[in-house]
Amino acid sequence: MRPTPARGIFRVRQTIPVARRGRLTLRYPEWLPGNHAPRGPIASIAGLKVTGNGRPVAWRRDPRDVFAFDLDVPSRARDLDVAFQHLSPPSPTRIGS
Repeated sequence: MRPTPARGIFRVRQTIPVARRGRLTLRYPEWLPGNHAPRGPIASIAGLKVTGNGRPVAWRRDPRDVFAFDLDVPSRARDLDVAFQHLSPPSPTRIGS
C-alpha cells in the first residue's frame, strides 16, 4: 500500500458581526496579490457551516459567481459563526516518505 501524500487540513473559525437580519453575501477572495487573473483557491475550501443564534443558517452558492455564498441572517442575530476547512496541497517533500 502506497502512503498518501501529506496534506495539511486547517480548521478555520470566524465570527462575523452583522448589523441587521436579511440577505447577506459572503465572498471568498477571487483576486489575490501577485496574480494577473482570478485564481483564488476556492476549491481548497470544504465543510462550510454557518450558524446564527446557535442555530444552523442555510447558505446557497451563487449560480453565477462561485466565489459568492448567499444566506439569510436570522432575526436578532448579532453575529454569524462561520467554520470551514482549508485543504492545503500535498507537500512535495513528504510524498512517499
